[in-house]
Amino acid sequence: MALTNKIFQQSEIESFEFNHKVLKNCSFIDCKIKGKSFMNSMFRDCKFIRCTFVDCNFQSVVFQESGLWMESTFEANDFSKAIIGNLKIEKSSFLYI
Repeated sequence: MALTNKIFQQSEIESFEFNHKVLKNCSFIDCKIKGKSFMNSMFRDCKFIRCTFVDCNFQSVVFQESGLWMESTFEANDFSKAIIGNLKIEKSSFLYI
């Protein structure tokens, strides 16, 4: 089952299970996401705007089509075996500790 056109709020992210999901045209705006697993999920044309990801598991995740990562920070995350396709990345930081 795919989630389409969803805007994720901070409170929904806390309780949502992201493993093995397909997300299409979803948006994550002004979120702080810590210690979540997105393993084996697919993001198609999704937007991450002003988000902070700390210690998240993106192992084997696929980012496809024309998604956007804007003004976001990714700190100490696992992107092993992730496939990052045609994304637009603006004013974002990737920090590895």
